[in-house]
Amino acid sequence: MTFSVVVTPGARGDLLAHDPPVRDRVISRLRWLVDNFESVRPEPLAAAWQGYFEFRVVAWRIVYSVNREEKILTIIRVAHRREVYLT
Repeated sequence: MTFSVVVTPGARGDLLAHDPPVRDRVISRLRWLVDNFESVRPEPLAAAWQGYFEFRVVAWRIVYSVNREEKILTIIRVAHRREVYLT
């Protein structure tokens, strides 16, 4: 069974702020992550972002949380690597 995705309003705004080619690439990689999540080793974050994970897409980062019981990935943030952890 694959995971479902919930995109927070903030992450949706992040995605819409990117140029279409960047947005398409991020969405494509996000689909890959969802389809292959059982074989992926999540990259945990630390400090203020403890409990969240990151997925790298070239220079962009997808910050997400995981609910393994309900098989849900919640997308929290999608931003360039220089900006993603500033808020």
